[in-house]
Amino acid sequence: MNKQTYIAITIGPIFDTMSLVSTPAALWASSYMFSYISKRLREELIESGVDNDAFITPYMKDDTVLERNPGVGMLPDHIIFKKPEGFTFAAFELAKQAVLEDVNKKFHIHDLKFLSEYIMISAVEFEASNPIMESNGPINALELAKAFVAKEKCNPLLEYFTNDGSDTNKNNAIKVSAMQIIGNNGQEWQLLDRMKNIRQLEHIARAETTDNFKRHRYYAIIRSDGDNVGKTISELTNADEFHSFSESCISFCEGIAALVKKFNGVTIYAGGDDLLAILPCESGGDKHLFRFVRRANALFKDKLGAMFEAANKARREKNPNAEEYEPSLTFGITVAHYKYPLYETLEDSANLLFGVGKRQDDYKNAVLLRLIKHSGQTSTVWIHNDVLSDGVICTKNALISLLDRAVAGGEASNDLLLSAFHKVAMFESLFNSVDKAQVVNLFKNTFDDTSHQGSDFLHKELPELFGERILSGSIAALGADGKKPDPKDPAAALNSLMRIVKFYVEEAGEEK
Repeated sequence: MNKQTYIAITIGPIFDTMSLVSTPAALWASSYMFSYISKRLREELIESGVDNDAFITPYMKDDTVLERNPGVGMLPDHIIFKKPEGFTFAAFELAKQAVLEDVNKKFHIHDLKFLSEYIMISAVEFEASNPIMESNGPINALELAKAFVAKEKCNPLLEYFTNDGSDTNKNNAIKVSAMQIIGNNGQEWQLLDRMKNIRQLEHIARAETTDNFKRHRYYAIIRSDGDNVGKTISELTNADEFHSFSESCISFCEGIAALVKKFNGVTIYAGGDDLLAILPCESGGDKHLFRFVRRANALFKDKLGAMFEAANKARREKNPNAEEYEPSLTFGITVAHYKYPLYETLEDSANLLFGVGKRQDDYKNAVLLRLIKHSGQTSTVWIHNDVLSDGVICTKNALISLLDRAVAGGEASNDLLLSAFHKVAMFESLFNSVDKAQVVNLFKNTFDDTSHQGSDFLHKELPELFGERILSGSIAALGADGKKPDPKDPAAALNSLMRIVKFYVEEAGEEK
């Protein structure tokens, strides 16, 4: 493909702004505002003469995808389009100014000068044959020149996002802004409860239940990022393929936002192949975190599978022995008590995903989950996505089934879990030295008390997971430094897994 001239626009500072806030409403608002800016900037550019088909990302044949998902930030912080004949940067500056004035008015910021200094909307012209991949350098250069506020006695954006007045006025700025208008479409806005009140962490965690389980005092920050997406983009060669990729990503984002809603969570953003959401640990029936992960993975494969296969085919044509890639997600999940600071949970989940999970190939295509108990105790586990897929172990998925029955109050009771903890700790050396062929006998002889007889949990499910998954390295405990133990420590992995299952069956107030 011959090089053509493109314009890349970056919008920010998103993550700096999100780091200022400490409530779900403020976090959502600080993210959504930038998606709104991206939407409005795209509209202004089209008004100035940029054809819809000139956009590389975000490209949408049908703009109603945004109307179908009120209150969900789905547009990325980068805009790339083919430079039209006669396009000038003066047209870009006019579009930028119109957007800032619109945001200032509709979001009730009331300080256009501050907004113009704080919000960074910068553009660069560049030549490329693959504009998505080759925009990274120019965009990174733009983002190094951060916006600078000449005089800042107070940050009106922070005041708008937090609105820390009396309880009756809390979040009032968000309720009366354009966000409320967008989100006031029936019950579609995920941030609102049934009474159309903005949900706090406690309300998200409880998931509108009335029982007394500990899992309903905790919330989960879920981050996910697509694996090997850059390798897929690098094989794209023409505008039709770029458009198809962009539409596939938007379709995935629409689906993942709907999935978050089904699990009674709040989508903070769903852009490209990325997700940031707040979910309850369980929201009725079998809606727990591992089921969410499994369905999110299946959705990603469904929406991006064709693009990955096309990229694999292109590689094979150039080199029959070229490595091929399957669509998968890596997750960083931190579970914490609703009184635990939101900004710390956000930072921890980001470290799990980007500081650990995405740094090495053998950590990808997996879930990195840390449970931070209110007592201060932590458990961190790495689980390969195959462990959570359908039909991998026997006819049912053992780990999914185990969590299902724990939530339903099945055999994985607290007493059995406590017994398993003590036995694994007592015979740690045996669990760390056993081979796969000895697993059944190990569990049979270790759990031989009268109370253990007939327990599928102790004699079928745990041995199955230990022998088929933990000993194979598909489940591992993570240390404080985020590394898998070396040499492998299967006893630690089993204990970490059991602690997470135990968390799902504990009643509130217990801290054993």
